[in-house]
Amino acid sequence: MKISQVVTAFGTIVLAVVGGSMVVTNPGQATYEDYAVEQLSKYLKEEVCPQAPET
Repeated sequence: MKISQVVTAFGTIVLAVVGGSMVVTNPGQATYEDYAVEQLSKYLKEEVCPQAPET
């Protein structure tokens, strides 16, 4: 086998493993929405309007 074929095969395997791990660890829609709301609320309270009352 040529070195370029080995490098290509190795790269393909690495990409497949990384892609598979991303699919497995990807949160569901509801989990992501909860996280996004929490982060947005935190950002708005700290950066945009720190004097806003707590709800």
